[in-house]
Amino acid sequence: MIIDDMFQGLNIRIVLKTYLATTKFNKSLKANELTNHWHKQKEKKRTTEILNKT
Repeated sequence: MIIDDMFQGLNIRIVLKTYLATTKFNKSLKANELTNHWHKQKEKKRTTEILNKT
């Protein structure tokens, strides 16, 4: 009975750690996407400005 409780606690901890790690990873992915999007927009703007000058 005690061993079962220990395993149950361990499983819950592993699940929580995995969940937190995944959430953190997804947030960093989202941040990367936003950064990439921002850089693309900046490049587009720069290209448009150069084209307008010529």
